[in-house]
Amino acid sequence: LDNTIIIFASDHGDYLGDHDLIGKGSFYEASIHVPLLVRVPERFTGHIPSAKTYGSLVQLGDVTATLLALAGCALPTYMDAIPLPGLNLPGSRQRSQVIGMTSGGWMIDDGEWRLAKYSTGEQLLFHRATDPNEQHNLLADPAYSDQLRRLDGELTQQLLQFTTDSHATARVYSGNSLWSDPSYGKEGWQRPYPQTV
Repeated sequence: LDNTIIIFASDHGDYLGDHDLIGKGSFYEASIHVPLLVRVPERFTGHIPSAKTYGSLVQLGDVTATLLALAGCALPTYMDAIPLPGLNLPGSRQRSQVIGMTSGGWMIDDGEWRLAKYSTGEQLLFHRATDPNEQHNLLADPAYSDQLRRLDGELTQQLLQFTTDSHATARVYSGNSLWSDPSYGKEGWQRPYPQTV
């Protein structure tokens, strides 16, 4: 075992009647909070492993970043994964939020608040700190409109970035985004293309 990295994880949880649901596929805690156990021998990190529990936000893609870092490999620039916290690896840091996507919706979780939006139009806002069992949807409560607006804006920004990044190889215009030009769309503005590609 002195030469073996052990990682135990699951890709999703399962509903066993939680919220009157079975299976998986939505963004309640029972479905998205999965076990993740990591054992890294001293030779990889320089310190003797000890049992610790971390409550940090992580994504399963961070396991890939962790293994690459442990192997001494650089992370590809296109990866948004980071090495898991607590292992003293280069590039490791605390995530401020995680984004989740399924074929039917999107979610943002900052550790305190979770906003889920589904293609059915259903939206859920939970304050996880005071409602860990997600029993009180605060979406329509005006007292939480600031949190809703913030999370919705951050989720929208991330989804737009994901969409832009996923089409990067198909771009014709390779300069800065047009909308970053303060004169864009104003009288006298000229298109910077067609350009030689």
